This record gives sequence, C-alpha cells and structure tokens, in this order.
Amino acid sequence: MSSHAERRAQRLRSAVVNAVSAKEFERLPGLLKQIAALTPTASLWCATGNGHLEADRRLWGLAGTRCQVMGQLLASKWKSAVKGTQRKRTAEDVMTKPLGGLKALPFLEAVRSIESALPEYVPGGLGETVVHRCAVVLVLHCFRQVLHVEGVDINDLDSLHMGPAEKSMAKHLAESVEAHAKRRRSLRASSSLIGPSSSSATLSSQGAIAPAGGPPAAAADVAVELSSFSSGQSRVRLGELFAAWGADGVGATLTPKQAVEKLGIARAQGGPVQELMQAKAAALRLQANRTWPIFRNPYTAANYVGSVLWTCVHLGLSTEWYTEAVKLTLKGAKMVHVAATGGTKRVSQIMNETVVSQLVKLAHFSGEAEVGIIWLLAWEFLLRVQSEAVGLQAGQAAEADKLPDGRHSAVWVEDGQYLVLRLRRRKNRPQGSVLRRACTCRSSSIVPCVVHAAWRILANKAPGDRLWAGTPAVLLAKMRRLLAQLRVQEAEQYTFKAFRAGRATALAAAGKSVGSILTAGEWRSAAFLAYVDEDIVDKAQLLNAALEESGGEL
Repeated sequence: MSSHAERRAQRLRSAVVNAVSAKEFERLPGLLKQIAALTPTASLWCATGNGHLEADRRLWGLAGTRCQVMGQLLASKWKSAVKGTQRKRTAEDVMTKPLGGLKALPFLEAVRSIESALPEYVPGGLGETVVHRCAVVLVLHCFRQVLHVEGVDINDLDSLHMGPAEKSMAKHLAESVEAHAKRRRSLRASSSLIGPSSSSATLSSQGAIAPAGGPPAAAADVAVELSSFSSGQSRVRLGELFAAWGADGVGATLTPKQAVEKLGIARAQGGPVQELMQAKAAALRLQANRTWPIFRNPYTAANYVGSVLWTCVHLGLSTEWYTEAVKLTLKGAKMVHVAATGGTKRVSQIMNETVVSQLVKLAHFSGEAEVGIIWLLAWEFLLRVQSEAVGLQAGQAAEADKLPDGRHSAVWVEDGQYLVLRLRRRKNRPQGSVLRRACTCRSSSIVPCVVHAAWRILANKAPGDRLWAGTPAVLLAKMRRLLAQLRVQEAEQYTFKAFRAGRATALAAAGKSVGSILTAGEWRSAAFLAYVDEDIVDKAQLLNAALEESGGEL
C-alpha cells in the first residue's frame, strides 16, 4: 500500500497534468511549490511520475521564466538528493511518465491535433468540452493522432477512464477511422498510377508507337517485338518509342518528377503510357536472364520498392505485387547500371583539415565569410551540404524541442562554449536531430573554432534568417573556384561529399572509435566505411576494431 507521501505526490502529479491539459498555466507555480515541500526519495521520484514532470523545463516555462527557473532548481535538488541515497535501483524504480510519455509541448500539440481532426471523423460533435476531454484521454493513453486509433478493438475503449459522452465519441471515432482505412485500402487495390490507354493504341506497319494521329502499337506487340532484341537494341528501341511521345529521357536523364510530368502529358494526348512502361520493365528483365522505369539510379529504385513493401507489411496490405518479375527487374537494372558506369564510385576527392582551414580563411578574406561558415559547419557536423548545410537558419534554444512551421533548421550558441544545430529532418532520421559541437579554441586543431566563427555570423541574424542566401550550384562553383586559387589538384572534381567523407576519414585516421564516428555522422551501421579513403585508413583494420568494440556483433 502506498504511503501518505506517495499518495500526495500522485495527487500533485494529476493536478499538474490537469492544469496543462486545461491550459490553466497560472496554477503551475503553486503546484510547483507543493511539490517542493515533498521529501526527496528515489521511489517517490520515479513511481509517482514527478521526476518526469520536473525534468521538463518547457512545462514550467508555460507559466513564465520565474517558474521555469524554479522548476530547474527543484529538479537539480531532487536529482542530487536521490543520487546521494547511494541505493541500487530496483524494478520498482522504473520512471512513471505522465502526459502519455510526452513532454508538455508535444503533449499539447498532440491534443490540438486530435481536437482539430475529431469533427471530420465524428460529425455533429458533442461540444468543444467533450471533444477536448476525449482528445486529452486519447493522448494520455499514447494515441498521438486520430489515425492511430485504427485497428483498436472498440471494447477496449471501455477500459479508458472517460465519461459516457467522451467514450461514445471515442467509439464513433474508432469506427469511422476503420471505415476510412478500409476505403483507402480498397482504392489502392483497385487503382494504378497510370490507367490503361490501349483503346487509343494500334499497331503500325513498322511496329513503331506514334502519337495520336499516327498508328501506335499494342503492349503485347511491343513486348513480343522487344523480346527478340538484344538488351542494347531494346534500350535504343524504347528510347525511340518514348521520344515519339515527347517522353524521351525517362529512366535516364529525367528526374522522377520530370518523368511523371512528361508521362502525364503523353497520356493526355492518348499515348499508351502504361504499356510503354510495362515494355520498359520487360526489357530490363531481359538483362537479368532488368531501376524501376522512371528512376535513373537502380539503388534509389530498390529503396523505393523496399519502402513500399515495408509499408504494405506494416499496414497489413497485400504484398502479392512483389513478385519474382519485380525482383528480376531491379536486379537487371543494377546490372545495366554497373555495365554503363562501372558501379558505385567512392568519393574521389576528399577534404582534410589543412584544405578546410585554408578554404574557410580564404572565403573570409574574399569578403564571403558566410560561405566559409557553411563549409565549416558541413565539416564539423558532417552535414550533407545540399540538403542540410545550404539552408541552415539562425535559431534559439527554445527551438530545440520543436521548430516553428516552415523552418528548415535552427543554429545557436549555448553558454558561449557550444554550437547547437537543430535540423527538422535528416536522412534516416525523419524526426530530425539536435547536434552539439564544443569550442575548439584551445585544441590543437588547425581548423577555425566553429563556435566562435558561427557566433560572429549569428550576431547579425534573427531567428529564421538564412545563414547564407545562395543556392547549392552557386556554393559548389565558389568552392571549386577557391580550391583552384589554393592550387588544390583537380579542384573541378570536388563535390559536396568531400566534406562528409573527409571528416569521416580524418576521425578514423585520428584513431577515434567506430562508435564516435557513427555518432558524429549519425550513421546507423558500418555504412560510413564507404566514405573512408582507403589510401589513408585501412578499412579492414577499422572494421576489425568495430567488431572488437561490439563483441563481434556489428
């Protein structure tokens, strides 16, 4: 049976949750003072959930800066007291997390999201109060969006602590979401990306496909025609057929977006677009005995197909479309790519500390200090320059948990000693990242200190301002021009990958652990080895070190 102190702490936790849910933030200072009157113990800290609440500085900041400071001081006091007990943690010490396991601001955002979506799924609602209470209870039970209710047994909703009106709304919501999901699955199963257009297709005497007004061929005839060709002939023939409809370059020089636009125009003119795409896939399979027709890179195509397959498995949809023919198409595309390009190439030119240092200093003396900062950030944070570094924006500490809508990123200096970078999203990290780098003024590195170099630029920027207003193409041209001025060999061969690959190589050459390299570049596996220059670092030796670090389980 819980003690009097635990029951009091639980009541205070519930009062804080209710105050946040109802947006009665003026109650928080008084509740914080009552929590401060409790005697700190490890079990009280963990079991009642007050530890989770006290650690959320943004929660107490909802009531003002003074309350936020009080909350931080109280959290430090409790942590010190609990740490001083020198008692081993037990299973009972697992931290209870109120607010559905969320921090205060994400909790309120989830409630707002469900509140705004409920009327769409439950028309003729029962009033704002009922909608709000229903949304709060759903978020407290770890439902972040209305779509998360899909698949929930309606009878299970009886176990939620809701009033009759809220429970009725939740059940209607579950039924409506499930009905919407069934309709979506039905539409996906019965539709395709581009509908058939065989009604407008006929076979010409030469077997060629021509635009409307000319005699196009049927899909079966095209497939038969192509099957008798060699793989090289089939690619040439298909190029002619796509060009006849104004869609030349599909799967070769066009991006997927451009390919879809041109194919859409061709279909609007009566072209047999779907048949052409099927014929292209058939020609690729001939090579494998062959990237998906609109992709230029087969590995990108394989990633997209894999993502669709994972989504179908996750949502319980049919995977019958993932046939041996699909696998052969992807395999053949990779073979074509290797034959045409020699396969994936590692970065031929990489940066090192000396080049980066000279590049940043030359940019500064050339009156382009902001360009130098972009390169310095790309080096220190191992950024992907085109998607991450070029669009960097000034920010502030309040944006660490959540960026304002429409913001790409936020960069700010913390305590004069750390540079913090918040990205809205990164490859393999759709929720974004928060990265920190410390001042290096007293280190032996010849690269300028990123903290103080960025500080000078940020001093003239407001939150949301771009650190540099140019485009990736302009930045690449400037980089190559300055590298040429530095008499760097083959300056025109450098690409943006030179920063990420160079930094990874430098870390490995300096003897950094594989774990620290993975963390610095936010890689999830030994994939970073593809960036390391074999002429500088022995990859086999590095991999052996990684295996030793992981106990043979990499």
